[in-house]
Amino acid sequence: MPYPPAPARRTLLKPLAAGPAASALGGLAAADRRLTLRGDGLHGRGPVHFTHGQLRDLPSVTRTALIECAGNGRGLSTAQQDRPVTGTAWTPGAVGAARRRGVRLAEVLRRAGIAHDAVDLQPRVLDDPYVFGGVDFGRVRRPRAARPAPRRPRRDGRVRWSVPWRPHATGRVTLLSRTTDGAGNTRPAQAVHNTRGYLLDAVVRHPVTVVRRSGNGRTFV
Repeated sequence: MPYPPAPARRTLLKPLAAGPAASALGGLAAADRRLTLRGDGLHGRGPVHFTHGQLRDLPSVTRTALIECAGNGRGLSTAQQDRPVTGTAWTPGAVGAARRRGVRLAEVLRRAGIAHDAVDLQPRVLDDPYVFGGVDFGRVRRPRAARPAPRRPRRDGRVRWSVPWRPHATGRVTLLSRTTDGAGNTRPAQAVHNTRGYLLDAVVRHPVTVVRRSGNGRTFV
């Protein structure tokens, strides 16, 4: 069964924008806010502006979707792969389902006049420039495809599943689950290392203890 949306009171909101610009935005009235799109991926090649009111007037949709932090499972880099990383030591819990309402990005791009040969869209956040190792990488940009490849509809990106398993003895046991997608890509046993611990796609080990229930001889985890 698909995961239900998480209650609002249990939803983590982690603002990624910080610095003077982000603080100033928080103090702006809705009427003073605007979205600007610019670049050679637009027909007019010039900036296109949308006010807060114009965005609210566009057709909106409501969708239930899973949102996962790129650092989900980061703590396992150290605990299971012996590779220390920086950042919040998430276990596999930095993911949740939420029901959201708003205008489609595709609708905004269409009204802005996206060109047929546009390739990438790079949202720019309002935090301070990112400096790492003495190198200034500028304000954070998160590129994504301007025109996503078509895919078959699916009810959910993550589902509950089960598999029968009978332990042969009591004691400590480690359970592993390795997935393979439709293209034949198999989840690796060891993730490609990066010091920030992002995109941990390795097989997660789940240690459990098998004990024997007294009386009827049955075993359980």
